[in-house]
Amino acid sequence: MGPSHLQLLLTYFLCASYYCEGKDDQDMFSSTSEMAKLATWEREATENLRKLKDLMEKRIEDVKSLMSRELPLMMQANKSEFSELKDVISSNMDLLPGQDQLEGAGNGIFLLQEAYNLNISELTRGIVQVKRMSEESFLSSASLKYVDTDFLGKIAYNRGFYDRAIEWFKAAADIASTTENKGLNKTKIAHNLVKTMIKTHDKVLEQKGPSGSVNGNTWRTNLVPFDEKLRKKKKYKNVLKEFKKTEQNFQPSIRPDNREPVIWDQFNRLCRGENLRSPQELKDLHCNHLHYQDPFLRLGPFKSEVMSKTPFIIVFHDFFAESEMSHYKEFARSRLFRSAYGQSASKGGQGTGNKRTSKQTWLYEFDKQVLDSNNSLMSIGPYQYRRDMVVKDELGLSVSDRIKKASLMYNAEFAGGEAFQVANYGIGGVYNHHPDPHNWHHPQKQVGEAERPEEVINGDRVATFMGYLSNVELGGATVFPNAGVTVWPEKGSATLWWNLVSNGLTDQMTVHGGCPVIVGSKWITNKWIRWKAQGFKFPCTSRDSGYTRQPLLSNDLCSGTNNQACRLDQEVFIKPNYYYESLKRFSPDFQ
Repeated sequence: MGPSHLQLLLTYFLCASYYCEGKDDQDMFSSTSEMAKLATWEREATENLRKLKDLMEKRIEDVKSLMSRELPLMMQANKSEFSELKDVISSNMDLLPGQDQLEGAGNGIFLLQEAYNLNISELTRGIVQVKRMSEESFLSSASLKYVDTDFLGKIAYNRGFYDRAIEWFKAAADIASTTENKGLNKTKIAHNLVKTMIKTHDKVLEQKGPSGSVNGNTWRTNLVPFDEKLRKKKKYKNVLKEFKKTEQNFQPSIRPDNREPVIWDQFNRLCRGENLRSPQELKDLHCNHLHYQDPFLRLGPFKSEVMSKTPFIIVFHDFFAESEMSHYKEFARSRLFRSAYGQSASKGGQGTGNKRTSKQTWLYEFDKQVLDSNNSLMSIGPYQYRRDMVVKDELGLSVSDRIKKASLMYNAEFAGGEAFQVANYGIGGVYNHHPDPHNWHHPQKQVGEAERPEEVINGDRVATFMGYLSNVELGGATVFPNAGVTVWPEKGSATLWWNLVSNGLTDQMTVHGGCPVIVGSKWITNKWIRWKAQGFKFPCTSRDSGYTRQPLLSNDLCSGTNNQACRLDQEVFIKPNYYYESLKRFSPDFQ
């Protein structure tokens, strides 16, 4: 039996035992922290396959010694060793990614190229450069092979990006034409595929136009066809000139009611480092030492930078200590699971997909079992004070208290905020634009009974606090496409913004998203702050039905006699569902 037979036998052994499939529920591509484990797993799997190869070669030698009296004993020993090694390899292969994860990783690379308009020819060679963001080119030790590039072309085609599909297929054809592939038919197949794709592209452009969406199926082509005869048509003659003129005279739309194509375009522009705001809009932004007239904070004020006044977006520099950031990441590494995003109830309420490629976990400041006990204090419903709570994470609580001082808002879990969400982003790690609130307070919002305790007792997400636990070498900004604001990730810093106007409705200017990560690993922590716990601080006093924005965080906020907003001594802890049931018993008409 020659080496080729041995190779076939190894392949058959693995696949027949279902070891080739891998586990598709791990979604390793959605977290760089998870992908880092692959190097170890791959090394272990390779080493065990070598052991299997050596063992099978030994068995072949045993077979050649059929006349040996010791053969039965040797075969029995080898059989036991073979079985043990088989189990080990089974465990190894279960850890490796399956087809679904490879598709997820491919979509990540596709989104990276699309968002930053990366040069595909350079990208296949492992070269990445975005001049608006960095003059430096990033060079990877790895490059894309023909099969990888062809796969990315198919992803672009299946998503309706016909213009981009042709670029990927052309790059695949170039790779197939290299010396290492000579003598194979890959080159001919690749070039034929490019020709077919060009015909498809031109047909779609002729029949449907350069872009659009019908019943959820979107498409995009170049503005003019590839075919020279078609290009001569009157409708294509001035298209490119008009496009260049439009692009040169591009005017951003800074408003809350932008349509989806405008939001998507401005999202990508901001990700690429473009400035969408005028000097007039930027002139009043400033840095400040924020202390709210507090003697303690005067000694160690928050280093704040106002990124936008409408909507209000502020960055706190050097907010986290190194030990705190390490704690959050170490806590999360073994607990990460795939991030979901909200969707309609008909689709299950929660979903995972290319809209959000990250993994996350939750870090809790307190043990919620205290609120489950019968020794709670009672008013209309059960509650507890801070002194009665059992601390679950000291460092997390320390950060929560610092957020309270910086934002003037109660934010600990059960006292006005949610638990800390800790997230790590993977290949092309992205979270497409979205609002954070659930829009519970909209008059037309139909809130189910399961959501009523949260809506009535806690209220919607009035503000978002986002902390950056790592630097990102390239990409990964947080952008607000309707407001034209970009916040670049800076290790140790944090950003905060208001989500609701004073009547509880969502401020659409705060629609935001996380740009794809090109180089590096992005770690963040989110703390969502709820509305009702801040009711005495920022009451609805507007004369125009509450459509005013919450106040700017400034030192003047706590000056004068009316400093209710600055009080931080009214913190109580409530389990929403328990308190809600008490409200229903207290008033039979309450639903």
